[in-house]
Amino acid sequence: MPVCKKCGNEFPNRVVIEEKTRNLCNRSYCLECAPFGEGRRVLVIPDNDRVCIHCGKKLEGFKKKYCSKECFRDHDTRRYMKRLQRIHRNKQKLVDLKGGKCHLCGYDKFIGSLEFHHRDASDKEFRLSLARVKRLEDVYLEAEKCDLVCANCHREIHLKHHYQENGRSNTSSS
Repeated sequence: MPVCKKCGNEFPNRVVIEEKTRNLCNRSYCLECAPFGEGRRVLVIPDNDRVCIHCGKKLEGFKKKYCSKECFRDHDTRRYMKRLQRIHRNKQKLVDLKGGKCHLCGYDKFIGSLEFHHRDASDKEFRLSLARVKRLEDVYLEAEKCDLVCANCHREIHLKHHYQENGRSNTSSS
């Protein structure tokens, strides 16, 4: 028999309502806490059960997750820092996979200056810089289509390509 999430009482799997047998096994709440036929509605959580998800203090008033702006900022900052660490760790794996230095000039001083250049833009499935939600296997496959270059060489590659497309010289006129 299912147990009500609000009151903790067990309730039957099946019950007859308006001369029809109704299946209640997928319900989260008993018929007393959430009467049949009233549709989905928000159940009010008693005030004494609401606590801050960061520090565990009792929530007052209309606050839903955090007891203060400080808890919100601290919790949000920690999540952000964990995300940055994960992104840096994944980029380090990809940089190591590609040799750890610029393919053209050999630059290897700062990982933030190393970028992935797709050899063939038409073969690009997604940008590696936006691959935070992709599976790591897919990211590795996409990285195989790229050269690891420093930011300076990457700009030069794209400028040369731009000038070739437009039929202009890439030297600056003084």
